[in-house]
Amino acid sequence: MVDATLLKPLPYKDPDRLVVVMEGSPKTGREGLVAPGRLEDWNRLSRTFAAISGSYSENVTDTSGQEPERLAGRRVAPRFFQVLETQPALGRYFTAEEERDTGPLSAVITYKFWIRRYHQSPSAVGSRLILAGQGCTIVGVAPASFADPTVDLYLPAQIKPFLMRIRESRFFSGVGRLKPGVTITQARDELTAVQNELGDQYPATDRGWTAW
Repeated sequence: MVDATLLKPLPYKDPDRLVVVMEGSPKTGREGLVAPGRLEDWNRLSRTFAAISGSYSENVTDTSGQEPERLAGRRVAPRFFQVLETQPALGRYFTAEEERDTGPLSAVITYKFWIRRYHQSPSAVGSRLILAGQGCTIVGVAPASFADPTVDLYLPAQIKPFLMRIRESRFFSGVGRLKPGVTITQARDELTAVQNELGDQYPATDRGWTAW
């Protein structure tokens, strides 16, 4: 336990620059998930972060085989793999087109799932899954050390425009990468100022909330 939690570094480049980002209400003490529109605002307006992204869990059923299989999925916002700065074991990560609302359906599978389903065959990239009745192309395989071992595949969040405007809908677990030389205190102060600015712009939904 000591080795896993205290000594072993995270399997990402410069892990000391990775931070969790959360919305918080100082008035009520609530903290946690981030609305998709606000996540994009933070990324656009911040100057201390190289990138900010997020993810949420969504299990999916794959019917491409002889028997349906329930898979543990993780929906990811744009820049997710950029924030973690990892290289795929095979193939590639998502393109900007695939991350858009109406973009082609694609998936990055985990190394564990690649072994279990495809026996580490390179032909896995380009293969098709059938998720909720729709074809989904596998474009890459995440490295063996990458992220949550309970996840089978990553999918682009492909947030619809109307949901980007619902600022009370909070469901992303936020993560950001600090620029070189930026301290956590500097980033926190700047992101707080950014959220205060958004509070003036969207008083009904953003005023009284801060970023942690």
